[in-house]
Amino acid sequence: HFFGEILSTSVSALMISSFVLGAMLVFISTLTRDAKRAIEGYQKSRQKKKGESLKEDLNRGMDDFLRGNLTKAKAHFVEVLKRDPSQIDLYFRLSEIALKEGNEEEALHWLERARLIDMRNVDILLREAELYQRMKRFDEAIRTLNRAIGMDDTNLKALRSLREIYLDSRRWEEAIR
Repeated sequence: HFFGEILSTSVSALMISSFVLGAMLVFISTLTRDAKRAIEGYQKSRQKKKGESLKEDLNRGMDDFLRGNLTKAKAHFVEVLKRDPSQIDLYFRLSEIALKEGNEEEALHWLERARLIDMRNVDILLREAELYQRMKRFDEAIRTLNRAIGMDDTNLKALRSLREIYLDSRRWEEAIR
């Protein structure tokens, strides 16, 4: 019986056709599985190559940074950030390079970009406040330190920096508090 119709055939033809149909189904399912694995392997190898390329650029940048060639290091770090903007340490390095070049606004820019990536990172806020304090923008430094203390009220570095700002600006009540 085949879809409601009766087809007459020999037993040997039925067995051979069943065997061929089964072999075709196994072949197609195996081919599909292998194609899926090949695609996944290709994607993993591309990600691995991308990661190696990023790591290579990062190593070149760190090498240039340690040698004191800040412009080349900056170019490598910016290239890495274009491909992977989640590298928070690179924002710190770029901020440090900008400070060494004497460009405090650019250093602040890199720290603000890092804060956009990771808003819960207290270290970013501490560096930002330190930079504000260096730029004599005490009100912004106080606001930034208060945000850092709001995230981690046991952070002694933030509390100490806030006290120093209050002492320097002769705000004795706030310094005591």
